[in-house]
Amino acid sequence: MKNFFEFVISIDQFIFLQIFRQTGRGYLDYFFRVISRSADGYLYFPLFILLFALDDQKGQAIFYSALLAFGLELPLYKIIKNP
Repeated sequence: MKNFFEFVISIDQFIFLQIFRQTGRGYLDYFFRVISRSADGYLYFPLFILLFALDDQKGQAIFYSALLAFGLELPLYKIIKNP
């Protein structure tokens, strides 16, 4: 099991170094900003509207799953970040 964790850590470190050696390149900076902004929540509402329009039952299930996940994530974030 220790070898597995060491392997995962080595891959994580490799990817981290590959990404951050590339700083200053416009396309990577733009890509990471877009990925970061996508988690701000502005796209959630249009996404749920689209899901409801495409498939009412699955859209509703995904909506409630996301609502539950956000309901758990926000308090945990506050607890962890503000000890």
